[in-house]
Amino acid sequence: MTKRIFRSVFWACVCILAVSLTLVIGVLNSHFTSIERTQLAAEAQLAAQGVETDGRAFFSGLDLGSYRVTWIDHDGTVLYDSSADPENMVNHSDREEFRQALSQGVGTSERYSTTISTRTMYYAIKAGDGTVVRTAITQDTIMILVLKMASPILIILLASMALSYVLARKLSQRIVSPINRLDLDHPLQNQMDEELFPLLEKIDEQNIRISEQMEQLKSSRKEFETITSVMSEGLILIDAKGLILSMNNAARTLLHAREDAEGKSILVLNRSNEMQKALEKVLQGSPDEEVLQLQNQSFEIHASPVFSDQQQRGACLVIFEVSDRRRAELQRQEFSANVSHELKSPLQTIIGASELLENHMVKKEDEDHFIQKIHRESEHLLHLIDDIIRLSQLDENQTEAAEDISIGLAVSEAVEGLQAQADRHHVLLNYDGSDAHILGVSRLIYEIAYNLIDNGIRYNKDHGSVIIRVKEDDSRAVLTVSDSGIGISEEQIPRIFERFYRADKSRSRSSGGTGLGLSIVKHAVQIHRAEIHVESKLGEGTVMTVIFPKGV
Repeated sequence: MTKRIFRSVFWACVCILAVSLTLVIGVLNSHFTSIERTQLAAEAQLAAQGVETDGRAFFSGLDLGSYRVTWIDHDGTVLYDSSADPENMVNHSDREEFRQALSQGVGTSERYSTTISTRTMYYAIKAGDGTVVRTAITQDTIMILVLKMASPILIILLASMALSYVLARKLSQRIVSPINRLDLDHPLQNQMDEELFPLLEKIDEQNIRISEQMEQLKSSRKEFETITSVMSEGLILIDAKGLILSMNNAARTLLHAREDAEGKSILVLNRSNEMQKALEKVLQGSPDEEVLQLQNQSFEIHASPVFSDQQQRGACLVIFEVSDRRRAELQRQEFSANVSHELKSPLQTIIGASELLENHMVKKEDEDHFIQKIHRESEHLLHLIDDIIRLSQLDENQTEAAEDISIGLAVSEAVEGLQAQADRHHVLLNYDGSDAHILGVSRLIYEIAYNLIDNGIRYNKDHGSVIIRVKEDDSRAVLTVSDSGIGISEEQIPRIFERFYRADKSRSRSSGGTGLGLSIVKHAVQIHRAEIHVESKLGEGTVMTVIFPKGV
């Protein structure tokens, strides 16, 4: 404390002196510079009047002392200069003060020389004949002035510092010496001046109160740590500066925090934009919720400010996992948007065609065409609604109980149900394979086979073929559907099981596909804990292979 008081007093005196000297030098420099500018303008005006009156003869025998005068033609050619030969001087048309004088009548500028630390001030005035008269004066910069006065300034500073040192030392010792002798553990036993006795009484009361509060705090902290240690959610308490006061085991695990994390900023543990945004808002007194990605999982941060006596003392951050919920929300949002779009297209076609028929805007011979279009789009809409309902049921795991079923029987029914469609598209269906039995849901196996074969027909070539095979061994059963169709590009294969995704959108529309068939296949395969593999090349066809484990 003695050193702090000494340093404060000493450096305060030194700083006051330094500031005072700086201000004095600055004010004096500014004052004399202003005088020089005024005199420079006066000399320029005098020279301009002389040029207007006597022309070049005015400069004969002219002596302005330290001022330099230059006479410049309207094109920048130097006609006269008091310090140099005009013929050896460059054109001055690019000089700032010259351009200002030509356009405004008067021009000023300043240029510095860093090599010799000087400043040259220029004042130019336009004469009546269109020429420009310029006066200039060169001064030392303020740094040179300070260097020239270095000796007296240094003497003053040294003397002042010595005086400040002596005064600061005596004053700090006088203030601190009685206080250093206090026994703060037993404040009332000190022999002190009467002025300090009320302070000692308060210190004694505070000692007693602090001792009681420390015991309560230890007990409360132990209870708090016991409760929060078993929480699955991460809990972090921070102060008003964002420093960690406490965190439970779950938070330590999530943020990979060490045991000595208390007292450090939470941003040291996690510097993500979401954490920074939550911390910034909550320290401003506003609650916030952010989604944070940790260890490939989604966690939600709930940050709430903590107030006491109408002042914010800190904040509480709760971190809990929302990966499944977030994925479900995103799927629902995407699914809703796609459903709205997919349902709108056939409905718009139906409404448009029916309005034309209703308003008798269709020729008699074209009515059948529009009626067929309404029927076709209605069927497409019905199939789309059926697929959406079925997919929703699979999302909610609304399936029958597993039982021993025949894959061959389900595939045969699917082939029989699609034979007419294959004939319309001139596609040959060839079912080749032995039967296979697994523990599963017959309806789902039928839907897998139906949708795979249906895709093989829709995206096939004219007079193409679809080959369906079923085989089994001791541990698994395999269903393979291969076609000679248009194929799928390599970059599209990972996305074909997405809802409403179509590799060939134009062909899907014309063939009546809903874009949900392979999504239904994917869900049914997952329910059976099976695997599906896709092999395809553009223009060469596609092979879909579903591998069912026997034990499911």
